[in-house]
Amino acid sequence: MRLVLCCFITFCAVRAEPATPEVSTAQEVGISTSLHPFCGSDECSNVTVDGETVAEGSGYVDFTTIKSENESFPTESNSLVNTTTTLTTPALTTTTEIPVLPTTAKRPNIEDSCSCDEVRGLCNINCCCDVDCSESDRKAFSHCHPEPEGGHSGLCYKQQFIYSNNTRYKIIQHEKGMFCIARDNFPERLFFSNQKTIHTTASFNRAIQRKQQFTWPQISLPPTDVFETTSPYKSGVPVWIYNNATGSIRTLEIPLTSGTVSCKSSRTVRYLDDFESECLHRTISKEECEDSQSILNGKVFCENIVVITSPLLINQTKIEESPDGAFMLMRMVECRANGSDCKEVRNASNPTFDTESNSCRNAALGVQYVFYHNSTSGITEAECQLSVGPLPLSKYFAQRINVVFKWAKNESEAFPRSGLPGYLQGKPLISGNLLTGIAGSVKRESVNMSSVTGDWLSLPVANKNGLCSGKKNVLFKENVRTQCGIHVSREALLSQEGCSLLKEEVWKIIFGDMKVNRSDPRQLLSLISAFGDPSPDAPDDWVPIFLDRSVVDQQVQIPCPTQLSGVQYRVLYSYFGPFTNPQMKIIGLYATLSSKDVVCKVDGCQMKIVTSVNFLDVSQEAVNKFAKAPVVKIRLPPDFFYPFSSQSCQNISNMLLMLIALAFPARSWL
Repeated sequence: MRLVLCCFITFCAVRAEPATPEVSTAQEVGISTSLHPFCGSDECSNVTVDGETVAEGSGYVDFTTIKSENESFPTESNSLVNTTTTLTTPALTTTTEIPVLPTTAKRPNIEDSCSCDEVRGLCNINCCCDVDCSESDRKAFSHCHPEPEGGHSGLCYKQQFIYSNNTRYKIIQHEKGMFCIARDNFPERLFFSNQKTIHTTASFNRAIQRKQQFTWPQISLPPTDVFETTSPYKSGVPVWIYNNATGSIRTLEIPLTSGTVSCKSSRTVRYLDDFESECLHRTISKEECEDSQSILNGKVFCENIVVITSPLLINQTKIEESPDGAFMLMRMVECRANGSDCKEVRNASNPTFDTESNSCRNAALGVQYVFYHNSTSGITEAECQLSVGPLPLSKYFAQRINVVFKWAKNESEAFPRSGLPGYLQGKPLISGNLLTGIAGSVKRESVNMSSVTGDWLSLPVANKNGLCSGKKNVLFKENVRTQCGIHVSREALLSQEGCSLLKEEVWKIIFGDMKVNRSDPRQLLSLISAFGDPSPDAPDDWVPIFLDRSVVDQQVQIPCPTQLSGVQYRVLYSYFGPFTNPQMKIIGLYATLSSKDVVCKVDGCQMKIVTSVNFLDVSQEAVNKFAKAPVVKIRLPPDFFYPFSSQSCQNISNMLLMLIALAFPARSWL
């Protein structure tokens, strides 16, 4: 009996990998080689081709691919070690192909798959395994699409033997372990079960019941809004308006973007639900500009809107008999495009076409509905604010429509929080200015903070032309990077006055009204609230903004043409409170300024301003503290251990002797 040992330390593994796109057509030729089944690194170096020995070396060898009939290495040989195995192929003979009648096509072998061969009969670009690609086609390839490696990772040879490399493969020799699988007795375990196609309904039902399947949820349409006079306005209930012409009651609708930005659909205005919509339009002609039903005419949005103050006041049987307080005519306020020169009007301005500037004047650029409410008592006041201005023809513009609900009571003392007590994600960072005063002989510090969120810490943003126009609030735990540009003239960089004005403009764009603390130039006068519910009289709850470079005032002390080009805010926050309801607070903020040289080779150039903000969690783990062990003070009576004391033992002994002495005489007498 022979014992075949399939364990060796050094073996030669042959793997086929794409090497270069240059591939020659493989030809089967007579070949013989002396190759051990388990060869070392030195034994795999020489290969005999047509009687000539070719040294492989460590580089590429011009070989031809020969396919083996068996996937695993043959083990029928009586000796596996130090045995020469000769593989030969029959000589080529000239044959003539016989036409074959069309039959059922046979599926190709899974090992011959080529995932990048998507089109049959045509060479697919960079698909090196495509048999339709000729040698000249492959020369145009820039790379080869990767193909998955087949076979088990433990096999000695994953690929079929490659004795000559006249193809796109390269021979790689490696030593990855002590053991490998020379022959797999059950290779089917590495393949999926090839199921038969289903031809009956019963088979389909049996197959689908074996696996869980996804089912689409049943989508129910929202109920139709019905006007009810039995309940007051509540959150989410439609705001109803009255049409004097038809005597009907309907909901107030505003344009809404749906799939596109052209606002082809509408949305119902609902009680206590603030909403904002932006529609993209373009004026193409004079007629559209002066059309009374055009979206450029403010009358379409604001005129003759009668709001129902409360459904409880409506007599649905006879609407005309409803009390006077049940209906309210919406006021109309017209403002310029920049928000100035606002005045109440009875009729909206009609858009007119200006031939000189080729623009539409008094076009409705924005609309804002403001409803003042008093909870369930209903709407106390309604206002339609129009923003009008000139609009060039043949240019797209964004028409913004807002719906805002406000309390009827005085909101001057109202302050928008960003959390209670800690910050909430997505809420703006609250900033304020440090104020110092002396009350008597005591120095007092407080923080002046605005109730307008737009005055808080923000980043500049770009308009559609890429220029810095407007700003965006810094929101808690939201990392943001913005970039915008400003126009710079060549004369401004050449003169000291123009350069100083440019520095002030850049500082205004980046920091707004924030200024440098003169007592400490490495800080700003503005502070950031550590909590979402700040207190102006607690300066310790406010975080200073540190600068990475010294500045004296809002003019950065750097010579021209170097200009301030951006800032990076790094915000440190930490969790506090119980694990069940953790809160977040800001513990530090650092501003890193950046600058660059601005050179204008032409009359005008554009300078880029880049700003960013990054939040970093620096929370510390909870510290386990254990209370000291209590001191146990036990007080026992003095005679608690008397039965076990030496004195007690002596008394007991005397009593026993007395009893014994009395007992023995008694017995003798008896």
